[in-house]
Amino acid sequence: MAKGKGKGSHPNSLAALEKFHWKPGQSGNPNGRAKGSRNIKERVAFYLEKKSHIIDDETGEPLNAFDAGIVKMIAQYITGDKDARRELFDRLEGKPAQSVTVTEPKPDALEYLDEQELLEEAERLQEEIASRANTKSTETEENQADAGSPESPQSDS
Repeated sequence: MAKGKGKGSHPNSLAALEKFHWKPGQSGNPNGRAKGSRNIKERVAFYLEKKSHIIDDETGEPLNAFDAGIVKMIAQYITGDKDARRELFDRLEGKPAQSVTVTEPKPDALEYLDEQELLEEAERLQEEIASRANTKSTETEENQADAGSPESPQSDS
């Protein structure tokens, strides 16, 4: 394997690509979008207005792409295409409403306490937590004591 020319000698290394990085405050697109160019919405509208190969039965004129798309969707609907049917009816009638069932949560008792009652409830809860912690530490000490004590002698009676 040939030795390189040092750090950053590979054309894809960060050091080699450093000269192409933008400087602080420099724009990546200094000229912006070309004058007269159209955004995507304008471009889609332009092409939808173009004439298609589908001929209008009444006028004998070619339909524009938008109308041709509608005719094609209707033709797909007639042949039983479920997706075409859904799209067509969603466009005509709107999408069906989604029903959502919301159940009200039980009102929290703390919502109805005044400030003094809330402080008293907080103190009560702190005491309950401290009591539980003391009970657990006492149980732990008793379990450790039981584990370290010798077996009690059994009576021969």
